[in-house]
Amino acid sequence: MKNSKKNSIFGDFRQGCKDFFKNPALYFDRSFSSGIGKQIGWLLAVFLFVLALLYVIYCLLPVKVSFGERFSYLVYQLLEPLEPTDKSMPFSFAVIVHVCGLIVLGGMLISVVSNILERRLEAYRNGETSYKLKDHIIIIGYNASVPSLIKTIRTENDIENDETFILVQSGQDSSEVRNQLQITLDEWMVKNTIVVHGLGSSEEDLLKLNIGTCVKVYIIGDSTLEAHDSMNLDCLSVIAKIWRECHPETVSDKDKNLVNKLNCNVLFEYQTLYSIFQFSELKEEINNAILFHPFNLHENWAKKVLVVGAADKQSAYKPMEGDEGFNENSKQHVHMIIIGMSRMGTALAVETAQTAHYPNFREDNDATRTHITFIDCDALEQMESFKSRFANVFDMMRWRYVDTRAVNGTLYTLTDNSWVNPIEEETSPYRHLGPNFTDLQWEFLDGRLESAPIRKYLTDAVNDKSTVTTIAVCLPDTQQATRAALYLPDMVLRNAHQVLIYQEESDAIARSVNNPNDPCTKFNNLVPFGMISDTYCNDFIGDNEGKWINAYWAKEFAPEDQRDNYRRAWNEKDEAWADRIWNNESVSNKWSSIHSANMLFAKLRSIGCTVEDNIENIRKAMEENMQGLVFTEHNRWVAEQLMAGFRPLFADEWETYKKSKKAKKKAEKAHGNICSNKVLEEVEPGSHDKDKQVTLALLEIIKK
Repeated sequence: MKNSKKNSIFGDFRQGCKDFFKNPALYFDRSFSSGIGKQIGWLLAVFLFVLALLYVIYCLLPVKVSFGERFSYLVYQLLEPLEPTDKSMPFSFAVIVHVCGLIVLGGMLISVVSNILERRLEAYRNGETSYKLKDHIIIIGYNASVPSLIKTIRTENDIENDETFILVQSGQDSSEVRNQLQITLDEWMVKNTIVVHGLGSSEEDLLKLNIGTCVKVYIIGDSTLEAHDSMNLDCLSVIAKIWRECHPETVSDKDKNLVNKLNCNVLFEYQTLYSIFQFSELKEEINNAILFHPFNLHENWAKKVLVVGAADKQSAYKPMEGDEGFNENSKQHVHMIIIGMSRMGTALAVETAQTAHYPNFREDNDATRTHITFIDCDALEQMESFKSRFANVFDMMRWRYVDTRAVNGTLYTLTDNSWVNPIEEETSPYRHLGPNFTDLQWEFLDGRLESAPIRKYLTDAVNDKSTVTTIAVCLPDTQQATRAALYLPDMVLRNAHQVLIYQEESDAIARSVNNPNDPCTKFNNLVPFGMISDTYCNDFIGDNEGKWINAYWAKEFAPEDQRDNYRRAWNEKDEAWADRIWNNESVSNKWSSIHSANMLFAKLRSIGCTVEDNIENIRKAMEENMQGLVFTEHNRWVAEQLMAGFRPLFADEWETYKKSKKAKKKAEKAHGNICSNKVLEEVEPGSHDKDKQVTLALLEIIKK
């Protein structure tokens, strides 16, 4: 190895000499501007050349001084002019040496040193400086949501943390990125935040980030570039490669519980891709190195409004079913009306479908189904796109499309003939499962918000005593959404449970017209959401509750030789054990646990409890209302599976399932438990015990 290195250095030197003599000026410009090392090299080369030349001349002069003394006098004279006391150096030659010293060690040295410092500062401003960091967090890419992410990291678990280094790599101008962070965030938040320039798809740039010693990576992507999702996936592949090279033990799966993986959160701009990667496994070379967590900014906000916000009594966002919740005897249902089938609108609908499940649902009563309505002037085309994305949902669930420009009279009715009930049609491949057992229904109204039929529909909806109606104005243009919300009918603004208004850029207008001190204002129910600068919140991406639900399942279904260890770890609330189980779980199972955990507060409200109540009182209330909670969990799971692309069993598969009890056909994404609560109890007695166990597991999560 040493010989090859010497040969390489010698070869570089020889090539450099050839280049120099071929075009000296070009070679000088290139090498002198390429880096600090070559600048110092040039300075030393010039100094040694001048020293050698002057020494040769000095040796030829007729003075009575030894050659060694001549060298000493020459060096002294170059460094600092000395008066020759014994005529050891002629005056004229001393002047020449002095001038050479001024040029080489004065002019050139000062120029090189100042240039080095200037280049160092310029490199920092341009994000070209790399640092040796450890246990840091990396954010790759920059958009307007990054300041919110940094704020969330800095205040995680309500602890102000400015010690951890956060490295932001972006292909945008580093000075502008740094200025935006300094304007948006408090000084202590940006103290240990470093901005570097680079591309997330470049392995050379990523190697400078010390990925092998970091603790977490967020792949955001630059807002100035196109094809964010594909570029983010390319970046993920390169990071996995770098991590495997830094941690060779990663590729070993002899004991998957000991595999060292990098926690990597990847932003997907488009919800279609995001949905796919929620329930799809990555390639093995990535999966062995990365703990993959996909997320989407619109889905984040939907969860923030409907789950996180609704769980906090101090939040501006209200629970969809109201503060009291729906118990088994409630006569009301949730009606979510979304104006505008934008990306934010569809995200809000999907989150509603995942979380709005209640124990008062009855299969024979359409008025107890959660009702999701889209209003859009291009609803037909948007509906077809949405239905193709969730084909299995619309093979099972009740839905209808209404062109309001071709209809007279009221539209708000659940009993007219315009509704389609796919599972009960003669041609349905799932008719053997009985009446419609899903607790959601979908509605698409085609028309302009300003039209009389739509305004009357909204007024009728908020005045219906059997519903708790939330209206979400999700038009993509902020000004358009503001105008639409402010000019809704007065009755709608006053009587709606809440009116959400999508404000991506700023919530200033909505905050200004919503004056809680003015009892006469009609805008008290108007609440802004979706601001890009406030996208994240603490414990939002980690989904700690889902991790513990997953741990509970692992404990219940542990291999016999591990059962005692798992139960001991559960009882001791062993965080490392829960993390290990979570890290080795499939992406789809993780999301299933997360969706189940998101129902925690709605379930508690349905039995008249909160997380602040005594744990034994909650346990007692759960046991008294267990059947309703179990049926609710199953209904939630059915909706989740259908939205994830699973289907029920066909008639011939169903007959086999009743005999073998093998419910899941993984390759075909089919599951026998996608059926009504009643049918499931008949076919597989005791299957609801799992849902009961999950419900009781929530008690342990509340304790923790």
